[in-house]
Amino acid sequence: MVIMMEIKLTELAATKLRLLLFQETINVPLAIRIVLLTSGCNTPSFGLEVIEQKSEYQKTKVRNIPFVWYPDDERWLHGISIDINRENGKFIIDHPDPSQLTNCPMVPQEVDEHQDD
Repeated sequence: MVIMMEIKLTELAATKLRLLLFQETINVPLAIRIVLLTSGCNTPSFGLEVIEQKSEYQKTKVRNIPFVWYPDDERWLHGISIDINRENGKFIIDHPDPSQLTNCPMVPQEVDEHQDD
């Protein structure tokens, strides 16, 4: 089933993704998976990987590029944009309004102002 997910993809990024998919020699349907990474407690960062399409993934196509993700990740990914850094050729993956992580394991510790030196 193809889901309507808003993914903004520049033509340059689409060209590089097509090349990555074309270079794979495995003979199974492949897709680009947007991977949710964490870089702290409040906002996620993202990565991309070439992966085999499986039935447990949600999927869509943007500029004829197949994208997949886990259903639980959808709220993090809707509205994401993918471009290329023209200086180093790396992908730029950005979300203009990412959901906030709510289960941060880092709890601020109170400072005892009367602590002896």
